[in-house]
Amino acid sequence: MRLLTFNIAYGTGSARDMKNNLLSAHHYLKAPKRNIEKICRFIRSHQPDIVALVEVDTGSFRTGYEDQTRLIAENLDDAFYCSEIKYHEHSLGRKIPILRKQANAVLCRNNMPIVTYHYLPVGFKRLVIELDLPDFKLYLVHLALHWATRQKQYKALQEIVQGAEKPCIITGDFNTFKGCGEIHDMCSKLKLINVNESALPTWPAWKPEKQLDFMLCSEQIRVDNFRIPVVRCSDHLPLILDFHI
Repeated sequence: MRLLTFNIAYGTGSARDMKNNLLSAHHYLKAPKRNIEKICRFIRSHQPDIVALVEVDTGSFRTGYEDQTRLIAENLDDAFYCSEIKYHEHSLGRKIPILRKQANAVLCRNNMPIVTYHYLPVGFKRLVIELDLPDFKLYLVHLALHWATRQKQYKALQEIVQGAEKPCIITGDFNTFKGCGEIHDMCSKLKLINVNESALPTWPAWKPEKQLDFMLCSEQIRVDNFRIPVVRCSDHLPLILDFHI
């Protein structure tokens, strides 16, 4: 089975460097359609069974009111997909234009899983998407930028995952700007392995320096291949995992 995880930055593309990234901030108000088309082609070329997407626009004026999740699903031959706004029910993010369409999403081919949406108790971005698949559970996250908030989110995430009766994969953008050491305690308690054994960086895409994006797997998940393609579709690089149970 192949899992592809990608923070697509709402289809806003990738800059040449940090200076140009700041100068192209207007793309967060209007995403060029060529960028999401490039992302669609990239994902389709790797034929993943499951796609875990962070930072998806579900149809704001930034995308001309097109749902990026649906566009990508159509490029995967109408795969099953689910998406949910990353801000909790009473959050200000649910009321502000553009923000209220910012989501995370999961797409599956050949499976229609049971989907549960959890919200962590702290942070602005709180969503955890849980997919209950026949042989394992998948959890997609996008954690807080603030270190102290992430520590509380790790503990809450641990409580969500620890009751699972199947092998698990936790994936997404963890925003570990202080280093991947901050997830060691959670991994130890849940007996998870970071498949990126070489700690290859995933951000920023134009000059990767930090490992922000992860695939954490139960010991029963057998890794056949793991790689980080160098592709300039976003400010993050994607992760691809081939595995079996």
